[in-house]
Amino acid sequence: DSALRQRLPMLATLSRRFGATLLRRVAARLEADAAAPGAPELARSVASTAATAERSLADLIEPPQPPPVAAPTTEPQATNSK
Repeated sequence: DSALRQRLPMLATLSRRFGATLLRRVAARLEADAAAPGAPELARSVASTAATAERSLADLIEPPQPPPVAAPTTEPQATNSK
């Protein structure tokens, strides 16, 4: 097996994440444009529906990652020394 063939699974993962990221950006841009002052009502309605569809498709391609959990901080405990 060639080095390229061994890296193909990584390419698939990267492509999936890239596609999902682009879809989420499109959804955010649609919502931002619809929220702009003076945006027509039809644009708001269409943008809302399209943004929901874009996010749903992105979630199917690459489910959103949960936010990282912060490690608990270990602070020195006060001791009662008498």
